[in-house]
Amino acid sequence: MRKRTGFALVEILIVIMVIGVLAGIAIPAVRGIRDQARISQAQGDLATLRSSVEAFQTTTDGYPDPAKGISLFLVDRESSGVSVRHLPGFLLGRSFEVKLDSVRVPRSTLLGQIDAGWPALTRAITRAIPVLGAYKAGACGAICELALEYSRIRVQFGMPIGRFQRVQDMIIDMVTHADSARWITYEALWKLDTDRLGIDGVHVAKAVASEAYWQTCTLAHQVFSGISYSKEHPVSFHTRASRTLYSFLGEPAYHRQQIARIVTSS
Repeated sequence: MRKRTGFALVEILIVIMVIGVLAGIAIPAVRGIRDQARISQAQGDLATLRSSVEAFQTTTDGYPDPAKGISLFLVDRESSGVSVRHLPGFLLGRSFEVKLDSVRVPRSTLLGQIDAGWPALTRAITRAIPVLGAYKAGACGAICELALEYSRIRVQFGMPIGRFQRVQDMIIDMVTHADSARWITYEALWKLDTDRLGIDGVHVAKAVASEAYWQTCTLAHQVFSGISYSKEHPVSFHTRASRTLYSFLGEPAYHRQQIARIVTSS
């Protein structure tokens, strides 16, 4: 009888299956430990911040006002202690992280009055949000047109997929999100042009447009299916943009909180 050497195919497959099962158990455990470490670090940072705020309150008999003590300066990029790096993502090449480490600037670089920078920032952000909303509203409309056209030409089971009710439901939801972003942004821009823009309208426009862009992209992936996950596909581009811009100038949760404060205080 010839002596057996090596492994049979079945044995190799069994080993691979066992390794797969073990990996399926180990990987979530490792991720759980990593996530728990991040949570613990965040909780520690919050505890430190809470202690600092309470110490400030004890010393000054009040809590710090973020609108006070902020001044604006024009800082030269070549100044000592200034570092700039590109940030990855949709805004690659146009989004940067700026770090200031013990940077000294002359008084001549002060913009406006000392400790009076917050109102200027608020005015700029208030006017920028409706413009950002216009971009998101236009993007939602473009995605809807892409999905609608694709539903007419993509044939499955002998008919265009746009004939299936589930696909129709998704496109209808996309149009609903796009219309909500468009009309709320139109109102905000109209008020901005006529000097009627109130802070409540800004908060509503940002919250609605950000959610609409996000949800429209998500639904578009379901209509296009696998092809839309290619980096070269327009839906993939819009998805990256919707995620990057979701929290830009304040995430929707923050703006909804501000709306609630305005409503409850009036």
